[in-house]
Amino acid sequence: MEYPPTEATGTQTLATSYAANALPFLQAMKSADPLDRIGVPRAFGSQVSGASVPDNTEWNNAVLGQDGRYISFVDARYYPFHFAGSTGGSNPTDQQVLQSLMSIPSLYQEIRTELRAYW
Repeated sequence: MEYPPTEATGTQTLATSYAANALPFLQAMKSADPLDRIGVPRAFGSQVSGASVPDNTEWNNAVLGQDGRYISFVDARYYPFHFAGSTGGSNPTDQQVLQSLMSIPSLYQEIRTELRAYW
């Protein structure tokens, strides 16, 4: 482990722990009802600054790689900006907020491609 630990190291630790501890619950839910649809959080990288996770690939690979066969969907929260209050000024403009919506189709494709690798 790096010293001092980095944010990415923390993500790796959290992802590994999440995947290992979620697995018994996922297995129990699927055992109780094989048709249950179960979702887990999916992490975005720096391209979605308001929802980014350091070393998001580590999170997604660990959770989907270990638990993917029990997972039906991911919860991908899209927050493209960090700001409070009105748009404009030191915050993104209305146009920037609307323009950020144009990245959703490519992010969707990225998620679908990633999920196909695990399912």
